[in-house]
Amino acid sequence: MVKKFHSKFSQIQRVREQHEQAARNDLALKTADLHELNRRQQIEQQQLQEVQQSLKSQVAFGAPGSFLQCLMQQVAMQESKLAELTALQHNAALQVQLATHVLKAATLNRKTITELVAREHAEYRVSVIKDEDIQFQEQASQAWQRRRNATELQNQTLAAEGEHS
Repeated sequence: MVKKFHSKFSQIQRVREQHEQAARNDLALKTADLHELNRRQQIEQQQLQEVQQSLKSQVAFGAPGSFLQCLMQQVAMQESKLAELTALQHNAALQVQLATHVLKAATLNRKTITELVAREHAEYRVSVIKDEDIQFQEQASQAWQRRRNATELQNQTLAAEGEHS
């Protein structure tokens, strides 16, 4: 009976697969964060343009200074939000790069251990085939020996009958 193959590296392989999946999930999360920051930046950019347009039109209409001052504060606030989002976006892009490198390393580690397990499995199969071949040869040898013994016994029986006749 052939034993089922079990690699001594199976547990390591499972851990490496888990690390790769965790790295993949982390990359997806960081990519989603980056996309959200891009979306927020576009919204803030659009709001800044609207406030700037409003300021220009109010200046053209001769709006009072206090109202223009309020609009200028809004422009400064929008510009500040955009600068903060740009910094966050840059940081998020770096995090995505780092997560990408971590995923590549985890994938490489998983592939390496998977190849090791595959090589070990191939060696195991070769060993099983050799063992089966030895068993078949032994069985064939035993069958040949039984036939030979049966033939000799039959010849002896015929010879003994021939002497009695």
